[in-house]
Amino acid sequence: LDGLAGGFTRVDHFANYRLDISGGAAAFLRGPHGASCRQSVRRAVRDGFTVRDAHGVDDYRTFHALVRETRRRQGAPALPFEFYRGICQASLRGAPVRLYLCGRGDGAAAGCIVVRSSGGAHMFDAVSTTRREILRSRPNHLLVWRAVHDAITEGLGGFDFGPNHVSNTNLSFYKMSWGAAEEAVPHFVRAMRRGRNDAEDVTQPVYGVARW
Repeated sequence: LDGLAGGFTRVDHFANYRLDISGGAAAFLRGPHGASCRQSVRRAVRDGFTVRDAHGVDDYRTFHALVRETRRRQGAPALPFEFYRGICQASLRGAPVRLYLCGRGDGAAAGCIVVRSSGGAHMFDAVSTTRREILRSRPNHLLVWRAVHDAITEGLGGFDFGPNHVSNTNLSFYKMSWGAAEEAVPHFVRAMRRGRNDAEDVTQPVYGVARW
């Protein structure tokens, strides 16, 4: 779509991260990223963390509390709970959506929503507590490993960590530390004129997302 009429220009501000799991769990754990994964998972288990499948509205409320905590840390607004209630209702009707919660005792330290499709498993949203003393136990690693392992068990060929802005280098590094390959997510931008004459012209980008 580069060079489209109308002045669209391609920009690559976002990237997606996809892990090939077609070789199975044993192949992944033998690979270059398996050792660090095992170490982090063992630490979380040693510190008493477990992961469970979550289903009901109360579980989605727990997840939404983590969403709000994460978005406050990021300085971004959180989607309303009704959005996640809709996901919960869809999953109870049989939609290929799974909610995982990782915690210790009655508390949840991290959670993620994973969607299945013929192309693999796709992480729709992943959030966690902001408490550093808890994050040192690596609950996120245990959470992600459970989701990846379930996808492998189900015979899916890929695990999609989802896109993020390329300037978020910490998040990109975390996803690639699992062995995920970085794939550009092209956007196409067009400048729009708002002024009534050349002296007042102001440009504003308009985005259209294309995934290939």
